[in-house]
Amino acid sequence: MSNFLQIHRPTTFSKVLESIPKSDGALPRHGGLPQWEKLTLDQKLPANACPIHPPTFTRGCLGQGLWHGKPADYGFDLTDPHGRDVSFLYQPLHDKQLKDFYHGTDIGQILKKQRLINDEREVICSLAEFNRWRSYLWKLHKHEIRKQFQKLDKIWWDEYRDKKAVLHIKKHYDFENKFERKRCKAYNLREAKRHR
Repeated sequence: MSNFLQIHRPTTFSKVLESIPKSDGALPRHGGLPQWEKLTLDQKLPANACPIHPPTFTRGCLGQGLWHGKPADYGFDLTDPHGRDVSFLYQPLHDKQLKDFYHGTDIGQILKKQRLINDEREVICSLAEFNRWRSYLWKLHKHEIRKQFQKLDKIWWDEYRDKKAVLHIKKHYDFENKFERKRCKAYNLREAKRHR
């Protein structure tokens, strides 16, 4: 009996959530825990108590814009007016205008020495900054989920309207003949009143 209680029936939301892939930058590429893959984007990555090999969190390459990737139909977002979920702070290492400056050999060596970038020239960030990045990716992911639900809703309403139209046609199959008879009857009544 208890085995049946553990089986979860998939809902429409869970099916849509599985159909839309997560963003590539949602997990650290090196040193992450296997449990982190099961976390959804709205959940924060937990801090390890004593990591043997601490993961390096990166959000993108040096000189690559950080808060980009919004779809064209994203529009104006009113869900977080005070910037509590995602704060779009200026990140100088992600500034596109400074890309040529950062790619100088001397600057790259200095940034590596200070552990601001790794060997692949990706900007290293803290766990808190990475979790903020995940919440930004979650906003984009939610937008894709919302779009998918709107598509499903439109398909459902189109099918519903088609079914209603078919039922209406079946119910009123000789509508044109009835309309023509009523029109002729009204015409005959008008003619009879006019000839009195």
